[in-house]
Order: sequence, then structure tokens, then C-alpha cells
Amino acid sequence: SDDVKSHDNLTVVVFPNGHLFAATTRKDDGKDDGNALNDSFTRRLDRYVRECECVVSCLGHNLTLKGMFGRPRQLCVETVRQVCDAVARQKGGRKDIASSEEEEEQKKEDENTTTNTNNEPLRLIVVSTEGVSRFDGADPKRGALERALLKALYVLLPPMKDNVEVVRFLHELKETNETSTPSHRVVEFCAVRPSDMRDGEESPHEAHAELQNGLFDAGNTTRANVGAFIADLVTKPETWARWRNAFPHLLDSK
Repeated sequence: SDDVKSHDNLTVVVFPNGHLFAATTRKDDGKDDGNALNDSFTRRLDRYVRECECVVSCLGHNLTLKGMFGRPRQLCVETVRQVCDAVARQKGGRKDIASSEEEEEQKKEDENTTTNTNNEPLRLIVVSTEGVSRFDGADPKRGALERALLKALYVLLPPMKDNVEVVRFLHELKETNETSTPSHRVVEFCAVRPSDMRDGEESPHEAHAELQNGLFDAGNTTRANVGAFIADLVTKPETWARWRNAFPHLLDSK
């Protein structure tokens, strides 16, 4: 709503074509890469990340032919990766990529930017899917038919591969966080995995550390409950402490 968009603590970032990857970077053959960020977008992303303590990604692919098979095919995982890279640049000391002609413009932007001086890791919240299991094997093993179906979807549908690669990337981030000291962690995350999504009012809901069902016996998750859980992750330290670096399965209470 307009009231939410105008909130003092919220910045609405709109990129051309609705995503980060309207880049001009091209491959050696002259064709558009379709995924790479150009320098201008990278600077903008650095500036936005520098101002905030938490990033929420609810990205997904449209259920159209273009949305399923068109570019950017790695929308979700590349966005997560670019956010983490931007945070690493900030935490490691700002490394501007602006050219000499753009340095003055960058200085003006920096003067108008409020820098987040919090030394805590950035909190990254991602809406994932119950169609992707944890890479540490903690989720219950799926049946043979379900595993075969998911493998086929991974090969045939770019959005499914995108979702899997997000969880793979976050799993690697979790391993890095577990082996590093708190002062060296630049990003902590929570990947929320809802079940079958439906509209409705906020209602009692529960988060589980492991998957509670498979694709063939899916539960229900109201979209309003996903929003409420994400809001708790952002605003309630105890909720974040419970679910950071985790992949909670979110279900409406029965």
C-alpha cells in the first residue's frame, strides 16, 4: 500500500524491467549476458545495502512462458549473491568501482547517504520453497517418485533450478558462518519455506526446523502469515536468534 511504501524506515527500490539484471554487460560474442550487473547498478546496490540492516527478498518468476523460460533465469540466486557481495564490499572497506568521470557524482551520493554503523551482520531473509530440501540432509527423505519429479523439474524448469541454487548458496553461507568468528560474519540469513500458498487473513502459524510434508501431501500457508513471520524476523530479536542461518518450514496451524 502507499502507506507502507512511504514509511520512514522503508526504501522502495525499483530497477528497470523490475529486476536487478537490466545490465549492459555483454559476452565476448557481443550478446547480452542477461545476468551480469553493470557498474551503475552495482554502485546503486552498494549504496542501498550500506543504509540498511536487513534485506528481504520475495523474488520469484512469473508463471508465464517468458517468466518460466526467459531471462533472467537465475533471478533469485544472482540477487542473493549480489546482495552478499555488496555487503562484503562494505564490511571489507568500500571499494568504489566508479570511473574517474563518475567519482564526483559518487561523492555527492555518499554525502546524502546514511551509513549503517551497526557492526552486526546484515540480516538476509529469503522466501524459498518446500520443494527444495536442505543440503545438510536434515529434512526427512522424500519418496522415490517425488525425488524423480524434483530432479526432472530441476533439469526442465529454470525457476526450479534457480530455487535450488538459492538454497545451495545459503547452505554454503551457513557453513562459512559456522566456521568463522562472529566478528567476521558479514551476512546471516533465514530462508522461509512456505507450503501451498493461499490468500487469507493472518492466523495462527508455526515454523518448523525440518520439512513436515512433501509435495504430494502439501500443507497450507497463508500469504499473510508469511508476511507476519518475516516481520517478526525483522523486528523481534528473539525470533531472529531462533531462526538465523536456518530454513524454517512455515505452515498454518491446524
